[in-house]
Amino acid sequence: MSARILRDIPALDRDSLLYIAGLFDGEGCIRICRSKKHKGDDKWCYTPDVKIVLTHEKAIAFIAEKLARPYWHRAHQRSNCKDGYGLQISDVRGVIAFIEQIAPFLIVKKEAAETVLRFCRSRTQQRKTKYNIGYTEEEITLSSTLSILNRKGLHSEAVI
Repeated sequence: MSARILRDIPALDRDSLLYIAGLFDGEGCIRICRSKKHKGDDKWCYTPDVKIVLTHEKAIAFIAEKLARPYWHRAHQRSNCKDGYGLQISDVRGVIAFIEQIAPFLIVKKEAAETVLRFCRSRTQQRKTKYNIGYTEEEITLSSTLSILNRKGLHSEAVI
């Protein structure tokens, strides 16, 4: 198993921030993935995840260049559908750097971004004092809150 490569995200100029934030606000995905650590285990693992997938390679290539991150290509199985190009950030340090820069320009995903940012900052603080730690109640609550924010369909105000 290879070690995960952590890449810093460089500071972006204002025009790039506005462009990336606009695309991300409309087409991006921000979540905290919950998965089992090991098969048959009752422990959960929570991972922040920021992703944007588009059908225009030039747009993703621009974003990837600005963020100093690789992007991927997925060929569509149907001949009448366009291929997808995407970029994903799932390391805590990268997610923090990305959200801190684009958050002031988000409208639709602002609350979700701030929730994930709080989760990531909490993980960073926990790791300063302990190694291989579990998740705090606040972190689990932030994950649940984000699930509600990201729920598709119509919502009643009572649910949110």
